[in-house]
Amino acid sequence: MLQKLTADRKPKITSNKDIALAAPGRWRVEGEQGLYLYVSPDEQVRRWIFRYTSPVTRRVTETGLDLARAVSFAQAKGRAQALRKQIANGICPIHAKRTSRAEQVTFKQAADGWIATHRPAWKGGDDGAQMKNAKLLLHKHGAPLAQKSVAEITPDMVQAALAELWKRAPYQGRRTLGMWERVFNYAKAKGMRTGDNPCAWRGCFEYRFARRRAQDRGHFAAMDYQHIPAFMKELRQRQVRGVSALCLEFVILTASRTGEALGMTWSEIDFDKRLWTIPPDRMKAGKKHEVPLSNRATEILKLQRHVFEGYNRTRLADRSLRSVLHYMKVNCTIHGYRSSFRDWAGNETHFQREMIEECLAHQVGNDVERAYRRTDALNKRRVILEAWADYCAGGGHWNNLMTEKPSELGTVRF
Repeated sequence: MLQKLTADRKPKITSNKDIALAAPGRWRVEGEQGLYLYVSPDEQVRRWIFRYTSPVTRRVTETGLDLARAVSFAQAKGRAQALRKQIANGICPIHAKRTSRAEQVTFKQAADGWIATHRPAWKGGDDGAQMKNAKLLLHKHGAPLAQKSVAEITPDMVQAALAELWKRAPYQGRRTLGMWERVFNYAKAKGMRTGDNPCAWRGCFEYRFARRRAQDRGHFAAMDYQHIPAFMKELRQRQVRGVSALCLEFVILTASRTGEALGMTWSEIDFDKRLWTIPPDRMKAGKKHEVPLSNRATEILKLQRHVFEGYNRTRLADRSLRSVLHYMKVNCTIHGYRSSFRDWAGNETHFQREMIEECLAHQVGNDVERAYRRTDALNKRRVILEAWADYCAGGGHWNNLMTEKPSELGTVRF
């Protein structure tokens, strides 16, 4: 009958038979420097361990060689011998294992890791605009690189993957390249690759791709504010057909963003104060914004049983508002009406610039000025938006602003 190996006998592992007989503890393998068999206290786990001095850190460390039931005694000795050769060549087995594992990570896996890291800070969760944008730029546009090892991707591969998109839509191509650059920075930080970022613009792709022309860069197509009254008259004629045209007018009158209006709930509206309070999680800047409602904007809301919902009682889609402009044959964007408002206020009125920017929910002044500025001049902004609504309707009251005293227009500095 085989005798169980115990610590008081201080034996060594010499064969496959000793593996099953070893009591809990750590057992040296005879004739194999650094190779041990570890047995857990409940004797359920028996694992090979290799202990060594790292040639990189000069510290004693150890690495696992798998479970004893998966790796035989002879195989464990062979693996230990291979690791000793690595160490003799100045290679740390743990670093080599991490590098090998990292080199197997694909671009898609790295992109998913980057998304998972940043997702908690994004608005709207999986259905938010930031998530949709990331999936478009990384998964759709990044499809040619999806299954390639993130450690082996070169600038030539990136250029080939982006060439068609850059030619067709250079603005989108530049955004995609920027997003990919962030993913490779993430991959480097996680040890998935080393060396230069293959998507870097400065010093690399600024010489590989043509720069966008100035007229192609980032402005939303906007309507000349002088055409707004005529456009608004035609828009109101279309409002009998559905809620989309009403919502579009509301967005224009409040100089708000489309998503802010479409995500509105009745709890955000105070009809007594004629005030719309948008919570921080629905604002681009992440800060609560109060919008004073003009008479016409308030009237539009009172016409709704449900806040800007479609026929099936679901949230009205962005494309519903765009379709209104399409059928009216208007070649501009919804966001561009914010620019129309800004041009009108700057060119045709004496309103204070800071108050106009507040209407657009833009940050005004530096950090110190904002720290001391605790109010948002709600009454002054109400005057501005009421005048804008009157102008949009083709009224003449707003024109009196050109002759009134500046102090009556909220131009007193704070």
